[in-house]
Amino acid sequence: MKKSENNKINVILLDLDDTLVVEYRSAEQTFLETGEIVREKYGIEPYEFYQTVKRNAKFLWYRLPSRKHAKRIGLSSWEALWAEYDDSDKKIKRLIRHLEYYRQQVWKNVLNEFAIIDDDLALILSDYFKTSRRKKHFLYEDTINVIDGLKKSYRLGLITNGLSALQNEKIDGAGIRNYFEHVIIAGDLASKKPGRKIFKHALKLFDVNSDNCIMVGNSLESDIAGANRMNITSVWINREKKKNETKIKPDFEIDDLTEIFEPLRKVKQTV
Repeated sequence: MKKSENNKINVILLDLDDTLVVEYRSAEQTFLETGEIVREKYGIEPYEFYQTVKRNAKFLWYRLPSRKHAKRIGLSSWEALWAEYDDSDKKIKRLIRHLEYYRQQVWKNVLNEFAIIDDDLALILSDYFKTSRRKKHFLYEDTINVIDGLKKSYRLGLITNGLSALQNEKIDGAGIRNYFEHVIIAGDLASKKPGRKIFKHALKLFDVNSDNCIMVGNSLESDIAGANRMNITSVWINREKKKNETKIKPDFEIDDLTEIFEPLRKVKQTV
């Protein structure tokens, strides 16, 4: 692997969900909109319905036979309610069969919890959620300006957990693919952050060493822990100003993406 001159930082790896794209808000808004359908017919409050869906989805998700493969690539219970997929992989084919059952059963279970037996409505809710969620790809206000500025001086890579087709849809829906030299998705490698394999693949694609990179992400457990394992400078974007109660220590912490230039300046001073 080629080593860059003077260990200069020339590659910035960025996480996708809740770093550049507002995954949580997109999902929550869609759940609440779906709940409005139930309120109109049965008078159930959308927020109560939303909480019940989340709980039931998580419960059923952890009991699927193909859950191990879904976990390996970082597919979450609420993403599985709308994910598109590539069926070229045998393991994915098995997961697809379970996803179809999962999607139908979650909505039935939720309605049953409200003493509602209405299979037609369960199908309507499932289809509505998939269609509506697919239209929502919110970016943080600072995303475009910052990555546009970074691209002028650095090589950018996107490194994200999840199903390949799903994450590609988010990237294209948000209109940010052209900012990145390489897009690395866990589903393509059957390995997710914080595993070494996905980071080694990123370094190989860029043909650089770990001391030539910075990793920026919102998750201590996947983004920061993974970068630390590989001796990649880690930057934790803590938009919600959470207290770090883990043993995982980022090299830098920022409140939003506009603050990334200060860690870059400090790293530059040390080389």
